[in-house]
Amino acid sequence: MKLIKTLAATLVLGLAASQAQAVPFIIDDFSDFQKVTVNTNTTPDTVANTVAGSMLGGFRTITVNRVSGLGETHASVNEFGGQALEVSNTAGINSDVSVLWNANGAGLGGVDLTVAGVNDYLSMNVLTIDLSVNVSFTLVDSLANTFTSGPTFFPGPGVFQVDLNQFTVGGGVDVTDIESITMFLSSTDTAWDGTVDFVETNVEYVPVPAPLALMAIGLLFAVRASKRS
Repeated sequence: MKLIKTLAATLVLGLAASQAQAVPFIIDDFSDFQKVTVNTNTTPDTVANTVAGSMLGGFRTITVNRVSGLGETHASVNEFGGQALEVSNTAGINSDVSVLWNANGAGLGGVDLTVAGVNDYLSMNVLTIDLSVNVSFTLVDSLANTFTSGPTFFPGPGVFQVDLNQFTVGGGVDVTDIESITMFLSSTDTAWDGTVDFVETNVEYVPVPAPLALMAIGLLFAVRASKRS
């Protein structure tokens, strides 16, 4: 019994350690309402809107660009109280959406996305997505070095990550001295939709318990099995 308690404690500590390693740097938790809609009878058509709020740099600019088709395309944030970015297109509409964080043109002041070297990924939590949708990120540092990742297709809902190292290697961008961040969503199909509930930088996402916790689980089951035999 004492051994089982010890293993259970090890399991709890292991799970806590797996969660404690994450030090997220929030770019946007999409808690501030915004809606940008294209609903004219003109193609192509582009509408942009900027709001102030709690996001990185204090401002967020969303641009909706209808490429083809007629009807409504919109991107909304927290429209239904769910703290999420939602993109929706009427059937037959092809569009793209960009989200820009640059303090409304003033720049982010050389922000360190790595948080002193701890974080190495751009992360976003995808709640719903059409598999035809892809994403790219553009980072610009204080020396105007610029690099765009992707575009990369989403494998489906879940945490999606982009390695910050590719911006450094690919474009010489200093990810510890960033002035602007742009997320660009598009699709090869019409009528695509998607929902994202945060964008941040973080460590690599591992959707399983830490090795220590896994070892504790295995030992716990082994002890229980031996007691039954």
